[in-house]
This record gives sequence, C-alpha cells and structure tokens, in this order.
Amino acid sequence: MSARRRETEAVAVRIIVVGAGQVGESIAADLADDHEVVIVERDPDRVEELTYALDVLAVQGDGASLATLEEVDVERADMVIASTDVDETNIVTCSTVAAVSDAFTVARVKQTGYLETWRRSQHAFGSS
Repeated sequence: MSARRRETEAVAVRIIVVGAGQVGESIAADLADDHEVVIVERDPDRVEELTYALDVLAVQGDGASLATLEEVDVERADMVIASTDVDETNIVTCSTVAAVSDAFTVARVKQTGYLETWRRSQHAFGSS
C-alpha cells in the first residue's frame, strides 16, 4: 500500500454510543461502517433489535454506571457519545467517562442553561 493511500484512509476508532433512541441509532449507523461501535442501551428489546439491524455490539445497561462502562471497556474507547433524551444522564455519563478514560466525550444537551455553565468552566461537566 502506498504512503499516499494510507494517509487518505480513515483510521478506525472505538466509539461507545450511550442511548439508542432515534439520535443514538442514527449516530451508530453512520459510524458503524468505518469504526468499532458499541451501543449501551437500557431497553433489552431495543438491544436485541439493534444487534440484528446494525453491525455493532449492543449491550444492555445504564451508560452512566461505572460498572456498565467498565463492562464495555471504556478504557479502550477513543470517543463516547452520550445521546439519551435526558440531559443530566448525558452529563453524568461524560463525567464518569472522564474520570476513568482518556476518551473524547460528547454529551447531547438540550437545556441551554448547561451551556452557560460549561462556557464559564470548560470542563465543568467532564466533557471535552
């Protein structure tokens, strides 16, 4: 393989997506072809559905729980995307990840008040 070709190929990264609603499933589907994707979801029926629908590892559990994050090897993750419908869950998930991993974190947050807190202290919530 030529050096030029290696430079243009995407490097696969390990991504954990917490929350498999419409947003989480869409993110996982978009990333699954080029990256190692793990989905953490509370609903066991949803986990089973995604196991067959996408080329991902789907795990039942609470993504804000340290035990669940350790179960999916968060220490090896390059990125964690918290995409549940609950802002506080997403913030706690990213804070927990920041405590045990060097992964880049993304929290889906709808309440703009949290943005102001983050602006004042860039790492207030453990998100990058």
